[in-house]
Amino acid sequence: MSGVRVEVRHASKVHELEFPDGSATIGDLREAVERQMSVPRAAQKFLCGGRQWQGIAFADDLRLLEAAGPRGTKEMMGVQVITVMLMAPADADGSQAVSKIEGQVQEASDIMAAVAADAPAEEARKRLLLVDDLLSRAATGLDDLKLVGEQRERRRALLVRIEAIG
Repeated sequence: MSGVRVEVRHASKVHELEFPDGSATIGDLREAVERQMSVPRAAQKFLCGGRQWQGIAFADDLRLLEAAGPRGTKEMMGVQVITVMLMAPADADGSQAVSKIEGQVQEASDIMAAVAADAPAEEARKRLLLVDDLLSRAATGLDDLKLVGEQRERRRALLVRIEAIG
């Protein structure tokens, strides 16, 4: 057996996660989902082969192949394939909130670019105050989010962008 591939179905998308050998555990799957799909461990619930993977019977140290059993596993070209459904709340990954804040940062950037060097001082002051307010709200919103994985990296990039604009 050369490896295990887990097809994770979530929010009408299929994510394929590869594990090098058959010793991969439910804990390894949870970590991979958190890192690659940005869904926190606490929000993850898996269904496979008609069974929900929860409780002491499905601890983090249980091997994926054992958890899936024969009903949840199929072999394709020497690789064991397990299909699971990830049951997590809508926007558990925080991507919608990050996208909304990204829009605020873009709006602030656009306003900043539109401030003309020869604009009247009072008009320029008002626009700069608006930019400052938008960037402050965006930074506060990003600080309040509990993000993991890819969304955490998006947050870092936005904070760098906010710093550069402000």
